[in-house]
This record gives sequence, structure tokens and C-alpha cells, in this order.
Amino acid sequence: MRCAALRRKRQPGIMAAMNGRRLCSIAHARAALMKRGESVFGERNVTVRDLFVGDYVVSHHEVFLAEVAPLVASGQIKYREDIRYGIETVPAAFAEMLRAENVGKMLVQVSDDPTG
Repeated sequence: MRCAALRRKRQPGIMAAMNGRRLCSIAHARAALMKRGESVFGERNVTVRDLFVGDYVVSHHEVFLAEVAPLVASGQIKYREDIRYGIETVPAAFAEMLRAENVGKMLVQVSDDPTG
């Protein structure tokens, strides 16, 4: 039963999972999801194509920064980070991230912020 860990997640295919010595890839998880959806896609005449976010980013990066950066700077848009303090928290933080228990970026601060 490869990819069992992915099926238990709320967002299948987001994370690669280790099953014994095999790495269950995101591509494998995506292929499994596509296989399950074949009948629905066929019934509804749905065409599924890959979306590479990087293609969109390249063509919209400057506009995005021009619109969003001032909103972040003014505090109108806020982002969340999970921060753990100390190198000893790395294993627990990594485990939380793999279990999708973090909100936003998972960071481990190992020293004082030199900019602040």
C-alpha cells in the first residue's frame, strides 16, 4: 500500500511520504488521483492539463510585487509563520511540518535576529 500517508492527508499529493525504503513521489500521488477521477472526467468531458505555477509567476511577477508589496508593508496583508527557537527544536519542527501541523512557513530560529 504505497502512498497510504498521502491518502490520510487533507490535501493529497502535497507532500512526499516515506514508505519503508521507497519514496512515494508527488507525481505518483497525482497519477493515483487522476486515475480515480477518470470516470468523472469522462462523464463530464473534462480535460486535465498540468499547471506549472512558475510559468504564471514569470509573466506576472512584477505586477504582483507592485500590487502586493505595499499592502504587506502597510499591514493590510499579513502572513503567518510558525517559529521554533533553538537548534534542538529542529527534529520536532520537521515532524510537525511533515504532519502538516504548521501554519505558513515553518522556521527554526537558531540565534538572535541580527537585523532587529
